[in-house]
Amino acid sequence: ATELRFPAGRFHATPWGRHVNEGVPEWPPSPWRLLRGLVAVWKRALPDLTEETVRPVLRALTEPPLFVLPPARTGHTRHFMPWFKKGPGDRTMVFDGFVVVERDAAVGVLWPGAVLDESERDTFAKLLMALGTLGRAESWCSARLLDAAEAERVQDQVNCRPWDGDPPSGHEVVRVLCADGDRAFEPWTALEAERGRGRRGRGGRHAGTALDPDWVLCAETAWLQRSGWSDPPGSRWVWYIRREDCLEGAPGVRAGSRRVARSTPQVVRFALDSNVLPLATH
Repeated sequence: ATELRFPAGRFHATPWGRHVNEGVPEWPPSPWRLLRGLVAVWKRALPDLTEETVRPVLRALTEPPLFVLPPARTGHTRHFMPWFKKGPGDRTMVFDGFVVVERDAAVGVLWPGAVLDESERDTFAKLLMALGTLGRAESWCSARLLDAAEAERVQDQVNCRPWDGDPPSGHEVVRVLCADGDRAFEPWTALEAERGRGRRGRGGRHAGTALDPDWVLCAETAWLQRSGWSDPPGSRWVWYIRREDCLEGAPGVRAGSRRVARSTPQVVRFALDSNVLPLATH
C-alpha cells in the first residue's frame, strides 16, 4: 500500500479519451498513469536500477488496486495560450479542470494481492520517493510506501474499488484505466501485427525510434493519439465504484468551523548564482 499527497492541493489529469477542454478530471488517479509515472522517475532519477530489478515490482502492481479517496471537489481555470495557427499573436483559450483536495490529505492506494519481497519493497519505496508529479507538470505529488500497520489501518477506509454490477445506493460507477498484466510489458515489436487496429489505421513502429525499456507501457501518448489508437496498448478499462458525492467536498472547511484565511506564503523567489548551474531536474 502507498499514499499519494498533492502539496499544491490540486490533482491535474485528464482521463484517456477525453479532451482537456471538457473539464472532466480523472478521479481516482488511474493505475495506468501511476505505473507510467514510476517508469519515468526510474529512467530520469534512478538509472542505476536495472530492468530486472524494476520489472517484477511494476508487474505486481498491474492488479487493479483499491483506493481511499479523501474529501475533494472540482475546480478549473481558464486562460489563453499561444497557438500560432493564424499568426504569431494567435491565442486559444484552455479550460483546465482539476481535483482540489486538502494539502495534507492522502490518497491511499492498496494492492491486496501484490506480494513483494524485502528487496522489491525497497525498490518500490525508492521509486515512490522519486515521484515528484502525477498527471500534468503542475500536479505536484509526494508518495511513500506504507508499512504493514499503516496499510492495515488504511484498508478499513477503502471507499473506491473495482465493481461488477449495479452500484449500491449512494454510489456511482466510473471507468478507470488500468494495466493489462499480460500485455503491458510485452516488447513493442510484438504489436507490429496490430498496426491496423488504430482508429485511423496508422499504426506501425513507434515513430521509428526504440523505446527504453521496450514495453508497450512506455509508448508516448502523443504518438498513440497521432497513430489513432483508441486505447493504449497494454491497458484495460476497469469499472470502479465511488461515492456519488466524492467530488462535492469542501477542502479547507471542516464541519463546525469557518474558513480561515491562510497566512502561509504562496510564492517563493530564489536565485542560483554559480559559474556552473545545476541541472533543472535537480
